[in-house]
Amino acid sequence: QASGPPPRPKTPEILRALQGQPHRVLYEFIPETAEELQVLPGNIVFVLKKEKDNWATVMFNGKKGIVPCNFLEPVELQNKLYIQEETPLEGEIPEPPSSTIPEKPRRPAPVYHPQEAEAAITSPRVLKVHYKYTVALQVKPGLSYPELLDLVCKKLELQPEHTQLRYKPAESEALVTLSTGNLEAAWSKSKDHCLTVWCDMTEGEGFLLDNKPEESLQEATPEETGPTQVVAQYSYEATQPEDLEFQAGDVILVLSKVNEDWLEGQCNGKIGIFPSAFVQQ
Repeated sequence: QASGPPPRPKTPEILRALQGQPHRVLYEFIPETAEELQVLPGNIVFVLKKEKDNWATVMFNGKKGIVPCNFLEPVELQNKLYIQEETPLEGEIPEPPSSTIPEKPRRPAPVYHPQEAEAAITSPRVLKVHYKYTVALQVKPGLSYPELLDLVCKKLELQPEHTQLRYKPAESEALVTLSTGNLEAAWSKSKDHCLTVWCDMTEGEGFLLDNKPEESLQEATPEETGPTQVVAQYSYEATQPEDLEFQAGDVILVLSKVNEDWLEGQCNGKIGIFPSAFVQQ
């Protein structure tokens, strides 16, 4: 060890501290985090830099840390600085100003909206798609139109580029093509976070396009005028996410007829499809 350099003297550190701007501490500051520095009224600190968020990086007693800018005021210093650490100059410490202590600035906390997250948890969105049969998909809020279309196409095994989704706005009887522009509006007007759309092929089945909306609309009309209620004769256990599960004796609200063998209905707050043979009409 003899050949190693001798321990570095403290002087450069003091000189380096003096390079900062001298400031007097106006109020007592009690640190709440490891990087904050405790200071008392009348202490002299050297400000190395001031941040935009109202925190100043300072040197005090050879320690470096942060204190709020509004706790400090600039001062002109004489040589007595050098002995500040050794002999506290009791008589020269000014009385703290009588004004109230300013609010301590806080580092900005990450913005988090618990109510939005809660809404997302408590009210998942349900998309009901009428195609050759009806499916119900649970979708995350905030999904864009291309993502929604992709989800539907995967479920129905269709190609997104040849598929379009249409919905029926509350104020109109005609189907309107769903797009990025009107998707959020459609969701905001949907009842109980449940949006019903009709799925059409735009290529390869062009002849279907002409009569499909009318067909779908006629199918949907009874649903609009007055849904019927049926009683379950047997219990039905859901095997797919879009199935409606119920027990024998449950009353089911029929929303639409999918085909000869399947109905779409609502029971116990859930919407799905079920075999018509399981209920008494």
